[in-house]
Amino acid sequence: MSPPDHPVLRRRAALLLPAALPVLLLFETGRRGIDFGTHWDEWFQAYACLRTVASGVLLPDVYNYPSVTYGLCLAAAGPEIVQAWGSGRTPNQSRDWFLHRYVVANVLLRTRTVFLAIASLGALWVYLAVLAAGRRPIEALVGACALAFSWELAYHSRWVAPDAVLMQFGALTLLLSVKAAAAPRSRLWTRSAAVAAGLAAGTKYQGVLLLLPVLAATLLGPENGSRRLRRSLDGVLFFVLSYLLSTPGTILQPLRFLEDLGYELRHYDRGHRHHDVTAGPAHLGLQVQYLAVAFFSRFPVLAVPLFLLALVGAAAFIRERRSIGAIVLGFPVVYLLLVSLLRVMIVRNLIVLGPFLAFCVARGAATAGRLVLRGFLRAAAVGTLGAALAVNAGWLVSAAASIRGRSADRSVQELGAWLDARPGLQYLVSERVWAALSARPGNASPPRNVTRDTSVKVEGDVFFASEGRQSGRLSSNRPVFGRKLFGPWEVNLDYYPDWAGDDRIVVQGRRGR
Repeated sequence: MSPPDHPVLRRRAALLLPAALPVLLLFETGRRGIDFGTHWDEWFQAYACLRTVASGVLLPDVYNYPSVTYGLCLAAAGPEIVQAWGSGRTPNQSRDWFLHRYVVANVLLRTRTVFLAIASLGALWVYLAVLAAGRRPIEALVGACALAFSWELAYHSRWVAPDAVLMQFGALTLLLSVKAAAAPRSRLWTRSAAVAAGLAAGTKYQGVLLLLPVLAATLLGPENGSRRLRRSLDGVLFFVLSYLLSTPGTILQPLRFLEDLGYELRHYDRGHRHHDVTAGPAHLGLQVQYLAVAFFSRFPVLAVPLFLLALVGAAAFIRERRSIGAIVLGFPVVYLLLVSLLRVMIVRNLIVLGPFLAFCVARGAATAGRLVLRGFLRAAAVGTLGAALAVNAGWLVSAAASIRGRSADRSVQELGAWLDARPGLQYLVSERVWAALSARPGNASPPRNVTRDTSVKVEGDVFFASEGRQSGRLSSNRPVFGRKLFGPWEVNLDYYPDWAGDDRIVVQGRRGR
């Protein structure tokens, strides 16, 4: 007997199929570069798991971050935790055994993969959100690719840190809020959106602002005032419940919770090493610069047009549908303004804005194509947009390959070959780079076009990133053009000069100093 025919299911499956491309590419390139080295914050998650193994209590006992990421780490390390508890060891023995297994069994890489898989879903939610807004599948694919092929999102997604997970919940909240706006008499979508926003707040505290799209979907609906108010209060209730279920320590360990939350607030007010900025308009300007010049592409010439398309799309939503405009813009605008009041700018805090921008890119591309371009020009513009997204996708593949082949020797060999190809240009190298070039196999001395003489006119400086941090030649939160790097591309050095991973070689032109 043949299975029943389900044409509706087939159509829906065919509608979802294009989203597989960006989701799988983001995940697969992330997986290929998953063993990127060291990250500062991953000790925090491992520490919380160690405390749980030793105490037997399923609470992190530390609340600098809420507890969704703690739960993900517990799930990833579940087999080792169960073995540690079931062996009859003392609490200290269990903790030591777990730590040993954490390293030997590569639990960290497993945990990174879990975080990456969850973050990759953000592209799917953007795709579905564009469809839910009544747009065509090709527009939805543009939005999903704009997000998934962002190098900034890609390398953040590999980290055992809350930011890319928060981004994913932001994208899910966006999708469900759009659905709630389209079905004002259904509480299902409102409650679902509120739960997603509550989980976002349980991932990182600033996720509380994702309640704004939920409220925009309810308060700007076509219902009468009392119905809108009841629906909004219902959403707030589900938001609070989902947050408390995800971070029960808020109630169960209130003193510790308040202590750690207060520490983070003071931390962002006091400053953070290389990431200090001037609070207010200057900070806001740097945030917008990052989103415009860096977020959508490794190459500013591609990033800026995509950002401009997002602005076009946002204007179109405001003009056409007030509720969708409020859903899309309310959260990013309020978020940027509030974060700009702080004295610390770490760009991973801006990743959560990615789905909202990508959603607008899809609308902006369609709007620009319809209003401005005709015939051959429209076809050329579509081809150019497709080529730009393909370049971004290719960069994810290339960056992942550089991580898999990373080694200090390889970086030095690549630098040597690059210098040999430029015999007419002179470069000033640091003592460490001079020594590394001299130690290359088959080379008794560095290339002839490098010098240690500071009085010689040179094209640029060559140094290790760690040396640049110490000398102040590497700054953060500003793009540097014309800089050449040798080493893995697991992070953007323009925004993370204090990166704790591999020490790469930097060639910086004198104009980039």
